[in-house]
Amino acid sequence: MTGSALYIGNRGGVPIITATPTVGTADVQLSLPDNAFRFLGVKGLVVLQLSTPIPSGTTGTLPVLAEVNGQTRPLTNASGTALTATDLVGVTAIVVLFDKAANSLQVLSQTI
Repeated sequence: MTGSALYIGNRGGVPIITATPTVGTADVQLSLPDNAFRFLGVKGLVVLQLSTPIPSGTTGTLPVLAEVNGQTRPLTNASGTALTATDLVGVTAIVVLFDKAANSLQVLSQTI
């Protein structure tokens, strides 16, 4: 390409991270491997693949949190509203936009 910069993104594809859901009395935590975001850029996409779906009998109002390295962050939708168990019951994969600078995890698509 003459006279313009060439940009090549997504060379390695979208990372898929296995998340293990744990239903508690106060929340549903999706446990991710330690350092899951370490080698990823400041902002990008990942797919959280749940090792098992959240059970259908789970209290629907429980917030859904992602846990990595001992810290939790809520999963939010595109408008910034925190997701609850009702939003993800039976789901096995979630497309997430992560933003390290804003410390946020935004769900773009619930079901794959």
